[in-house]
Amino acid sequence: MNIYHFASNYVQDVRNKFFEILENHYTKNELSIIFQRIIEHLNYSIFDKNIYLNQSELILLSEYILQLLDKKPLAYILGYTYFYKYKFFVNSDVLIPRPETEELVEYVSQQIKSLNKSAIKIIDIGTGSGCIAITLKKLLPDAEITAIDISPNAIKLANKNADYHQVKIQLKQMDIMKEELNEHYDVIVSNPPYIPFEDKENIDDIVKKYEPSIALFSNTPTEFYQRIFDVAKNRLTCNGRIILEVNQNYASDILSLANQYEYLSHSKIIKDISGNDRIIDVMRK
Repeated sequence: MNIYHFASNYVQDVRNKFFEILENHYTKNELSIIFQRIIEHLNYSIFDKNIYLNQSELILLSEYILQLLDKKPLAYILGYTYFYKYKFFVNSDVLIPRPETEELVEYVSQQIKSLNKSAIKIIDIGTGSGCIAITLKKLLPDAEITAIDISPNAIKLANKNADYHQVKIQLKQMDIMKEELNEHYDVIVSNPPYIPFEDKENIDDIVKKYEPSIALFSNTPTEFYQRIFDVAKNRLTCNGRIILEVNQNYASDILSLANQYEYLSHSKIIKDISGNDRIIDVMRK
């Protein structure tokens, strides 16, 4: 492995070398954020200008630089990221949680709180790291939450995150495209794979290289949404809600699909903070 030569072990000199090596691969703003995250990961404060890194820390930093040169996402390098201010362990078996999904969680939480109902049963379909289900449990401690995913490795990681946050949710490995739910739920929430394979060439190469395709891509823009609507017909309670994150380019198609189901009503699109069509919210009659 290439161990980089730093002018000294002091953080400012290390930072200068870090920027020099990576300046052609990231913007200055990106490098500032990445370097701060790494320094905090090493249990230092970025505001302490007298930080002196030891040799083992410089070796570790060199390893990180090599991975960053290959454009490996920092979350996978460190093994965790933050979602809705909470720490979540991640690896290449699950998607890195996005800010847009934080908005989904916030919206779901607000809608459920407005119901003033003591016992709510929620299922998160395609849970990945468990960030949606676990965060909802922290926000809605009285809710009974189930989370499912096709990947056994994702379920294993979601269990680790649930244990870390000391929350009790039911986790189950399950292929929703082939299997049926066996309980009734008041709310179905999901951030399913929503990029059609035909759009794959437009996706960042780094995303395609490091993040799991099974969590990203679908045969058609509406494939998973149609399946969720089909499953919900027999498992969504009266006045229950289906709240889904969507690809902004296909939100209207998914809304039209929802409107074809006679048991559903009050379908609407919710925009995210950037003004993009991001959430579909429908109710059972």
